[in-house]
Amino acid sequence: MLKRIYKPLTIGVFALLLVACATSPSVRNTNIPPAAEAPFYAGEFIADQHLDNPLIGHFWSPATEQFYSWEQVLTMLPEGGWVMLGEQHDHPDHHVFQAEFLQALADERVLGNVAMEMLAVDQQRALDSSMMRRDLLPYELNWNPGWPWEHYQAQVHVALMWANRVLAGDLAEEQKDATRRDIVEIPHYSPAHSEFLLDLVVTSHCNLFPADMAAPMLKMQLARDQFMARQMNRNALADKVSVFIAGGGHVRADYGAPLWLNNEVPRLTIMLQAVGSEHDASTYLQDRVEGRLPADLIYFVPAVEERDYCAEFLETMRGGS
Repeated sequence: MLKRIYKPLTIGVFALLLVACATSPSVRNTNIPPAAEAPFYAGEFIADQHLDNPLIGHFWSPATEQFYSWEQVLTMLPEGGWVMLGEQHDHPDHHVFQAEFLQALADERVLGNVAMEMLAVDQQRALDSSMMRRDLLPYELNWNPGWPWEHYQAQVHVALMWANRVLAGDLAEEQKDATRRDIVEIPHYSPAHSEFLLDLVVTSHCNLFPADMAAPMLKMQLARDQFMARQMNRNALADKVSVFIAGGGHVRADYGAPLWLNNEVPRLTIMLQAVGSEHDASTYLQDRVEGRLPADLIYFVPAVEERDYCAEFLETMRGGS
């Protein structure tokens, strides 16, 4: 049912977590976990950079500046609300974590709905007709090839088997086109928020254009975040924990979709973070928008080999010549 990407395990991740945490201190108020502390995941990670970093496999709270065991994270899960998992799209351990997380909630019989940024509104009918399917193929969902199927197959299959419903997490192209042509009005959160997103759009596109040309991209980012929030507002399930999988920028609590959630919808944001050479958890995700924290929890994994995304982007623009 769940095709693991990690090397085969002899015991489920969820069971490993409970065993590892049974004798652990309830909260560790140091920025570096003790060397003897068992990590969240006891299998082998796929990424192979900075494997000696002791943060790997641990949950960290930027608010309390403390580490939390998986057993404690279970008590934080927002019943009747949403857990948002923020990924780096090309990080394999982020994808495995998502599948394992969904399966753990399913095993506990608390998994509600699952939404994914990789699924658009015009795929919803196919999703609804594919629930409980074990043999689903990507063409049956009109899967967008821009999201490599091998990265998301496990998450989709677990969700279709065990979630109450699998939901589109993104607008359809027709809706995006309406946003581009100013057919729909997109509200702004605050001047500081919009200014930050404009700068983010420019830097993420390698500073190839000035901020005044980034307004359409800013509008698209706002529209997508607001749609994600609407999906969560409309589809929270009482007594269940629903899960939204999206890129880290959409999950960021200080500038992403959580800003647009109704206050009555509980949520927990977990940013999946590749480590660097720094072993102090407090040095990660230090940037803030208007003083808001970036996430409720950070979960650390090894890093993948560094890529020069701007060089790749420029090469693509030149047609690979």
